[in-house]
Amino acid sequence: MWEYRPQLDGLRFVAVMLVLAFHAGMVSMSGGFIGVDLFFVLSGFLVTNVILDEVDRQGSFSVGAFYGRRVRRLLPAAVLAITATCVLAVLVTPEASRLSMVSDARAALLYFANWQFIADANDYFGDGISASPFLHYWSLSIEEQYYIVYPLLIFLVLIKARQSERRVGLLLAVLTAVSVALQVHAAANDVNFAYYATQTRIYQPLAGCVLAIALRELGRRGTTESGGAGGLLGTLGVVGVVVLASGWLDLSESVRGLLCTVAALAAVGGLCLAPTTPVSRALSWSVPRYLGQISYGTYLWHWPVILVIAQLFDVRPIVLALMATAVATGLAALSFQVFETPIRRSRSLARTPWPVVLSGLAVSVLVAAVVVPVVLESDRQPVVVASGPGGGPAVGVPDRAQDGEVAAALADLDKPVPKDIDFRELADDEGEVGPQCADGTPESCVVVGDNDGPLVVLIGDSHAAMLATALHRLADERGFRLSTNILNNCPWQDGINVTRVGQARQDECAQMRSRFYDEILPEMDADLVVTVGKARSDGHWARDTEADDAAEHPDETFRQMLLRKSQESVDKLRDTGARVLLMHSVFGTGGYDIGGPDPLDCLGVAKTQADCAVVPPTTRPPVDSFYEYFTTIYPDVFSAELRDAYCPGRVLCAPIVDGEVTWHDADHLSRGLVLSIRRQIWAQMQDSGAFDGLDLG
Repeated sequence: MWEYRPQLDGLRFVAVMLVLAFHAGMVSMSGGFIGVDLFFVLSGFLVTNVILDEVDRQGSFSVGAFYGRRVRRLLPAAVLAITATCVLAVLVTPEASRLSMVSDARAALLYFANWQFIADANDYFGDGISASPFLHYWSLSIEEQYYIVYPLLIFLVLIKARQSERRVGLLLAVLTAVSVALQVHAAANDVNFAYYATQTRIYQPLAGCVLAIALRELGRRGTTESGGAGGLLGTLGVVGVVVLASGWLDLSESVRGLLCTVAALAAVGGLCLAPTTPVSRALSWSVPRYLGQISYGTYLWHWPVILVIAQLFDVRPIVLALMATAVATGLAALSFQVFETPIRRSRSLARTPWPVVLSGLAVSVLVAAVVVPVVLESDRQPVVVASGPGGGPAVGVPDRAQDGEVAAALADLDKPVPKDIDFRELADDEGEVGPQCADGTPESCVVVGDNDGPLVVLIGDSHAAMLATALHRLADERGFRLSTNILNNCPWQDGINVTRVGQARQDECAQMRSRFYDEILPEMDADLVVTVGKARSDGHWARDTEADDAAEHPDETFRQMLLRKSQESVDKLRDTGARVLLMHSVFGTGGYDIGGPDPLDCLGVAKTQADCAVVPPTTRPPVDSFYEYFTTIYPDVFSAELRDAYCPGRVLCAPIVDGEVTWHDADHLSRGLVLSIRRQIWAQMQDSGAFDGLDLG
């Protein structure tokens, strides 16, 4: 018969503290995300024991009662935490950032957050994870998906099909092995998918299920261990989890998760087999036991609490972790005692499981459909402005004595931020990707084809999509035809891979560029090819960018590779008989490298436009010097610089130019600005000489 194991609640406390330490940025706990893996194993183990114990006592199993208990246990706390997080976001987060949270909050409420973040390509281990206070709900979504399917599986196989418990265990072991194989395969191709996807993570709760059945079998045989090997196993398991959570081991997320699953199985199994060992007694002590009982609430609250504290205070990670522990635990305890426990222990609700389930679903849908957008899409300004690093409104004004030019530039920008900025439209701005040559023919690349002028082909990444809006309008106004070959995170150069994106996008980019250069462009009879791309030549790009033929050039530096691949691509373009116009890199609020202060967040809280001025970089990226070099060795290669169009100031760039917001995110000019400055863009393109001799009508 299944009995309460207090040491497992203590183990829950260990799990949530590991996750909290990781999210607080503690280097010593850089693997602390595996606390979630421990939670998964515990969930599988405990749920299986609860279900099979009911079968032992009653000879059957009520799926409805199980669902009702899960709804009463999980949903009230989650709805409360998500709603409170939305309200908190209004108090401390600018409108522009809140808009992107709506879909995340809805996904969290409806338990498909893991798939939402896969669709958004949101890197759990990237620098931008603070963008969503609902990111941690991905794991709860997987658990809820497991809670929906697993009881049905047990009911159908064990009760309806009358299969033995041993055969159920065998089936679960096979499913576990399949999920492990999917995890290993996905980890080699798409790290985000491997981390978030249900099928690649379900092996962990399933492993807990198999352990539960195995221990029950041992119990029936009378071979359970009260000490000795069980105690050693449990101790090694707990120590193993903590070591894997530390920063001592250099392991991939996938390998760390697989090893943690083994350690978690050892810990759970050993603690159950030997409940009187020192480790078991320590975890069974009243403090860790209670903190483990409220660990679900602590997990719900800890991440938004960390984000707010980090936004308001500049503190070390250890201090942040301690502050977040105190606040999140306090909120969890309050919610547990006042709100969750009365619902969970209600006898009337326990007698009506299916109405409880339907009511819970209705509340989740109602909050997701009505409350979340009403709160997060409010145009209210935050009442608290961050004081931590990078949290204030100023984007880039240098912290030094202002010389005359800077003072004059700031004086020119000492005017209010317009009240009618459409933050939603700006947040949704993704440029104009175009048809992407869908069927592999020149005709499938056409954007503007009705004019009689020369054929201009635009190729590149999201920066090409950024300028495509202007070129589309210019094609109509100036009489040239326009075709495009654009894919985000895909450099215009053939044979360069951006490894920071998933393998699926890398493969898509490689195939798209190869087909364009080798098959489509030679059939186009293009007059001019315009290349546009992010300046991938400094910083982390040396780690996140590689050539497809890197093995053939083992001693090549990153810049040598970039020069070689750029020149090879220019040669391929010229071989088609087309001229080539290389557009110089466009910088963002953080310069030419990726990332920087969010311009919309700044405008959302700034008092004047001067607060959001951006200091232009003083040096150009190496790739731009390559472009200039190509113009000196090839008579049909040209280059153009747009800097004066979007940043007419010499010492400061205005956040608003000609009434249009300059950048819609840290790296891209806004659609409105690009359209507004299209005549300057056209002038720069013409001044380059690329259109000389071409009949524009």
